[in-house]
Amino acid sequence: MVAPAVPQYMNRHLSNVQASPGHRFGLYFPVWRQPNWEMDKNNKRKALQQVLSLRGQKGLLGAIRNRQQNTAKSLGEKVCYFEAVSTSPFLTGVGMEHPVENGFAFLTPYGLPYLAGSSVKGVLRRGAEELAIMESSKDGNGWNLLALWRLFGFEASATGLGNTSGLPQVQEIKEMADERIEAFRKSLGTLDLNAVHSFMEDVLSKQQLESYQKDPREFLSSLIKDKKLRESISYKGALSFWDVYPVPAGETLDVDILNPHHGDYYQNGATPADCESPVPSFFLVMPSKSSFVFYVQCDESRLPRELAGGHWHSLLDQIFSYAIDWLGFGAKTAVGYGQMRQVQKKSDTYAADSGEEVGKQIKSVSAPPARQVWENAFLTYLPNTGEVIATFGTKKAGTKDKDLVPKSIAGILFGKKKKAHATVVVESEGNAFKLVEFMQ
Repeated sequence: MVAPAVPQYMNRHLSNVQASPGHRFGLYFPVWRQPNWEMDKNNKRKALQQVLSLRGQKGLLGAIRNRQQNTAKSLGEKVCYFEAVSTSPFLTGVGMEHPVENGFAFLTPYGLPYLAGSSVKGVLRRGAEELAIMESSKDGNGWNLLALWRLFGFEASATGLGNTSGLPQVQEIKEMADERIEAFRKSLGTLDLNAVHSFMEDVLSKQQLESYQKDPREFLSSLIKDKKLRESISYKGALSFWDVYPVPAGETLDVDILNPHHGDYYQNGATPADCESPVPSFFLVMPSKSSFVFYVQCDESRLPRELAGGHWHSLLDQIFSYAIDWLGFGAKTAVGYGQMRQVQKKSDTYAADSGEEVGKQIKSVSAPPARQVWENAFLTYLPNTGEVIATFGTKKAGTKDKDLVPKSIAGILFGKKKKAHATVVVESEGNAFKLVEFMQ
């Protein structure tokens, strides 16, 4: 018998309380086998399925998002917001320690999934760096390295400023780092010297300022060559990034899977072979079509005249569009997770919407999509009912139309009486799903 690792009296309370997914994933994760309290490795997926539902926390999630909305409205032009809908599964916090090996970020004490503001800042800062070193300011969009440092703060560890420590000693990566440093050098040469001098006055000590005051270009050159100079600069940007509380589609999280093959080859140097069995790794994700609202607050008193007066709004709009199109948010974006579609293309300050709008939004995204694509679904055939069943995570879809099944799969299911895998298209019918198509 598996159970959460809590005192026995807690089980009585847990049976009557709809705990939040974060608490069920953490404190009350039911994967421990009594009486020795050893982890049951074969029940990880089953335990994760007990974590998924957010229906009991819909009111709490709506209240938190409402509080953010009302705070943004009270700050007026000091806050920009961006709305987006995920087009692929989203995950964050995978590096956190957990029995299923992959963690997930839940906000304490609420136990609701969230994306930390620091993570948002990291993505948008990377986008700002790309726009700045591409010298796109020549096209009139206003981005340059001074705007980057004023808005996001100065980072001595930036790779473009000559710091290549920690990078893998791979020739291609070293060449890319060198190219980036060269791009930074070119970008530095395009900066307005009066603006550079103003920045120097804000970040340098009196003694340092005397050394570079006559020639700001020497200061820019020293930023790349002089590590001590970079590390002596401590400057906080004008922007603050709020945590993001997404609304998951269907009011539920989902379970995804990785099937690593050839473990002995990757870990022990053995020869890879097709006879090796994969080791499934299950982890939590937020399903596609989930709703996100990003808030960015600005302290304009820290900005020079050319960035104040709302000009930073248009700069942020460019970064966010760039991040949506090229970077993604959260973890594992390099393999397709965290991709989004921007709902509101133009950044703006919050309009005076009523508090009911958040509740309406939660309701509008809670319904599953009309059609879904299930990649690598698990297929079985039930001779007694004549149904072909596709299983995808916790969801199942069926059909009695055997003509839908491709010949290659039909030979396995109907001829050899074995199970198979395929990518299928399903349609939602209330809380159930119908199998409507096989994708070759």
